[in-house]
Amino acid sequence: LAATEVAEKLDRILFERQGDALMMTRALSMRTSDPKYLSEYLQWMKKEYSPVYLSLSVMDVQGTVVAATEPSLVGRNYSRAASFVAARATRRLDVTDIAVQETAESGVDAIAFTAPMLDTHGAFLGVVNLQVGVAFLEDVVTRTIRALEARPGMNGRVEYQMLTKQGRVFIDSDVPHKGGINLKELGLPSALATVAGVPGFVEEEDAQRHVQVVTGYAQTRGYGEFTGLGWSVLVRRDRQDILAPIHGFLWKVGIAGGVLWIPMLGLLFWATGRLRAEHRQAQQESAWAKAAEAALLQ
Repeated sequence: LAATEVAEKLDRILFERQGDALMMTRALSMRTSDPKYLSEYLQWMKKEYSPVYLSLSVMDVQGTVVAATEPSLVGRNYSRAASFVAARATRRLDVTDIAVQETAESGVDAIAFTAPMLDTHGAFLGVVNLQVGVAFLEDVVTRTIRALEARPGMNGRVEYQMLTKQGRVFIDSDVPHKGGINLKELGLPSALATVAGVPGFVEEEDAQRHVQVVTGYAQTRGYGEFTGLGWSVLVRRDRQDILAPIHGFLWKVGIAGGVLWIPMLGLLFWATGRLRAEHRQAQQESAWAKAAEAALLQ
């Protein structure tokens, strides 16, 4: 359930970002020759939506950045960038999966939305490029998982991972082991199970700690007109943490049963002993009576 909740939240967030990109193309397509207006608009968008966007920029027909939230990007040419080429060729929004984007100065992973700007006749005027950093997406995942941990009855830490469609980990709660490992290539059961697209859970061994864990999994499916990127969400807990409340309950039942049944068993054994003693005494008295009777007859 937690994995499914995270997947649905991410789908909605990316759907909203797609809407922002399409909205901006309409708002800016008539002002492409006004760099000052474009820059002010982009700065306003980044501030109002903070911390959603890592970078916002506008490129002209040749792929040259004419306005950006980072001034150092202005003047750079990205005409050969795959996202620009795709948006110009198809006249449709292009979504680039998690990667170090061409216009990301900090070199961090991000997802990019590149939307074409068109005039009233459909002529290509350039593109709007929006980048959402992985840090923002990770914050959304973390807050959702921590809310789960705070629920009554939950004990132990909940771990989580986010995988691209190919299986590469790009969000990991285990900070010391963060890295671009591919869990599908490693054959992790939970990662392979997400391919079916149906949420579920599986018991498996933690690759780092070598303990048994139960992993819930779900896959992003898109939302509205956003088709989704096929990401996988893995949420896991230690098997012993899951069973701890059950073991605790059984101990309580056992103690309560002991308090009730041990005295009863003691009483039963005492009564049985008394009956056996009385039975032996009756047998002895019967033997004595028979012996006395036999003596009288003689």
